[in-house]
Amino acid sequence: MPVSVKPWLDPTIDALNREDAHAPWGAYETLEQAVTLDRDASPRVMSLDGTWRFRLYPSPDHVPDDLRDISYDSSATVPGNFELEGHLKPIYTNVVYPWRYEGRQAIDPGGGAPIVPNPPEIPRDNPTGVMQRTFFVPSGAAGLCAYLDFWRRGR
Repeated sequence: MPVSVKPWLDPTIDALNREDAHAPWGAYETLEQAVTLDRDASPRVMSLDGTWRFRLYPSPDHVPDDLRDISYDSSATVPGNFELEGHLKPIYTNVVYPWRYEGRQAIDPGGGAPIVPNPPEIPRDNPTGVMQRTFFVPSGAAGLCAYLDFWRRGR
């Protein structure tokens, strides 16, 4: 029986349920709109940028399986970085891993050598933000093919 590995622990996964990389495209009503290459001006594009409801958890393991059970207690801006908005101290490094190496998350090579990370294991404390926004599809979109660009718990 295969072992179930969470996607963020599987080094073979770099994306889930997304479209293949492609050149920028747009959704236009007319050829005249299309030649302007102004995707944001098209009435067939709806931006979800703005303020979203937000909840911070100490790790993915703390996030409820049913996101409808979440009581959102804050807000965050999309696009944005909730760490830089004050929800969490920024975690960044370009030299060493920004966490202590302990337990299964570490390898002790012995002989006085430094303890090193044990990929793909990551610390249990791995802050995870969950965001929600309600939106309505315009009535004029009825019958049109829609492309929604979302990610929700790997599905």
